[in-house]
Amino acid sequence: MSVPNSTFRSFVEKLGGTDASEFIGDEGDLFWNPEEASLRISDGTTPGGVAVTGVTTVGGGGGPISQSLIPDGDGQYDLGSPTAKWRDLYLTNTTMYLGSTPVSINSGSLAVNGETIPTTNEVKTAAQEASINARILANTDRMTYSDGAMATTNPNLLSNGGWYHATEDGSYIRWNFWTPTPNTEVAGDVATLETLESGWCLFYPWTTDTKYPFFQFYTLPKRGSGDNYAGWYRSRITYSAPDETHTLGEPKLLYFGTNPNIFPGVPRVECTLEGATQGPMDSDEQIFSSYVATSTGLNDNDVVFSTPNIGFQYSSKRYNYSLYAVPDGAVGINTSFVAANGTTFDIRDGVIIGMT
Repeated sequence: MSVPNSTFRSFVEKLGGTDASEFIGDEGDLFWNPEEASLRISDGTTPGGVAVTGVTTVGGGGGPISQSLIPDGDGQYDLGSPTAKWRDLYLTNTTMYLGSTPVSINSGSLAVNGETIPTTNEVKTAAQEASINARILANTDRMTYSDGAMATTNPNLLSNGGWYHATEDGSYIRWNFWTPTPNTEVAGDVATLETLESGWCLFYPWTTDTKYPFFQFYTLPKRGSGDNYAGWYRSRITYSAPDETHTLGEPKLLYFGTNPNIFPGVPRVECTLEGATQGPMDSDEQIFSSYVATSTGLNDNDVVFSTPNIGFQYSSKRYNYSLYAVPDGAVGINTSFVAANGTTFDIRDGVIIGMT
């Protein structure tokens, strides 16, 4: 059977009719149905013809699209190609999805899965700020670990160094980080509850259910005040986070106060004031001790974590502590050791007296 040669035109131009859905025509006639915005071909018997397979049309006649574009299968079709690319993409909402991961705009900055991606300048600025008032501490400094257990070297193969602690036989930590005090070497550099802006601990979990340590501060008593506790402090402030499930070795940034602009890409866990807090917490109270601590009397392995970095921020100035654990055989001994970053520490009576 011969198929008549039919030149494609719109239904109205070609046939002079008004209802393309009723047109039958001769087999092989191509025509455009403007109501359905589709290209049709006549089989000689079906009113409205049948759709031309393998051809996709949108926005009839080159006009604007008036419907959603939804493929007929999941993950089967592309938009453009390596050699035929679309130019610009304009969207009114703030989120698009790559796979199941949302990529969005957060206050003018790009965010992936809800976490803001810092710019190159922001990363450089954070690095510069982190170097200000930076301190390097080893676990052998007895003043640092106070009356709690000292840190040890990290036994995990995927270790990121730093200080490691696991509760055993009721052990606990009270790591004291000396931030600005009335006796500081810098005039006017005094830590108060008003100037305290934030604190953080880069936390690496080594069990899936390890508990978080908490931040704790003690302030100086005020003379003649009945609000002092135990005679030796005025307020005790504690920031903690609720327990949750962890992935071994994947870091989280524990913080309180202002979210610090450091360790970009690391998930944040905010610590808030908790029940152990007591005292009037006046804004002018001077802080004399800044602890990262765990509770006493915990079961074995209730807390198993390591941290290479802890810090606090007062009046926009950061006090950043890089932490290194002296190998067990060198604890409390006059020795030298090389840290993970290549720095050599000279230890005398358990205290760092020099580094190269």
